[in-house]
Amino acid sequence: MSETGSLPDLGGQVRPLIQALPVGVQPRIMATLERAAAARYRTWAGVSPEPMQAEGLRACAAREEGVAARIEMAFPPQSDEQRHIGGVLPQTLASSAPDASVREILSACAQLEGRSAEFLEAIVNRHS
Repeated sequence: MSETGSLPDLGGQVRPLIQALPVGVQPRIMATLERAAAARYRTWAGVSPEPMQAEGLRACAAREEGVAARIEMAFPPQSDEQRHIGGVLPQTLASSAPDASVREILSACAQLEGRSAEFLEAIVNRHS
């Protein structure tokens, strides 16, 4: 968290790294990072002294898992992509997806991400 009480823009910081990778690999990296974020939320929930905050963090984790699952359904893994997956995340896949149903899935994922971001911002603002 930054000194001003707002969350860092991790997606913006990592986006150039992702965009340097083949487009076909980017969704699976995103799914991998979403699952890592879910694990981070669960860890925070486990150490939160506030039950309502812990519950909210667990809900954030569930949304991250939901995002990952949807991405994995929309973008089945390719056999050679594991060599590209290293841990970076783009947030611009929806606009570049050629299929309307995939864009819809990714837009729904963005809404879930937004809800988690709002929850985290509320925690930051309450404690700053």
